[in-house]
Amino acid sequence: MKKLLAATGLILITCVCAEAIYTSPVSADPPPEASSEETQSVGYLLRDYNGKIAVFKAGEDKPLKITSTHIASLPKQDAKKLKAGISADTRQELEKALEDYCS
Repeated sequence: MKKLLAATGLILITCVCAEAIYTSPVSADPPPEASSEETQSVGYLLRDYNGKIAVFKAGEDKPLKITSTHIASLPKQDAKKLKAGISADTRQELEKALEDYCS
């Protein structure tokens, strides 16, 4: 009985290993790795929204985030830039701009 159980276990393990080998996807050419900046490139716009700095996804009218920073508390030159809109191509650029204007 023990020999039969051991043989069955051995066959089961062999089948599982064979399945893993034959069903794993094989690709001749691995996909090119994108840089972290490319994967995060979305396009954002910082601009005035009801008197506060807000973040918009490029081409959208609804803000992704509204900060607590009032436009009126900024220097006139910065307020003018934000009224026109400040673009950020990547998330890193967006975070830098938010640090610059909201800190």
